[in-house]
Amino acid sequence: MAKTSVNILMLGASYGSLFATKLALAGHNTTMVCLPEEEHLINSEGTLIRLPVRGLDTPVELKSTTL
Repeated sequence: MAKTSVNILMLGASYGSLFATKLALAGHNTTMVCLPEEEHLINSEGTLIRLPVRGLDTPVELKSTTL
């Protein structure tokens, strides 16, 4: 089965950035609509998600700048 990527428009940067980063990690094209200050910060530094993993003492970090 071929992998299909979809275009997604995300409104808001609070939980939107978490979901948009996970979708980008899965190979989808995500666009976020947010405030100018949030746009500048996300465009310059990207997003960082820390996920706890069973059996590890430290969470796994996913950085949008490396996707």
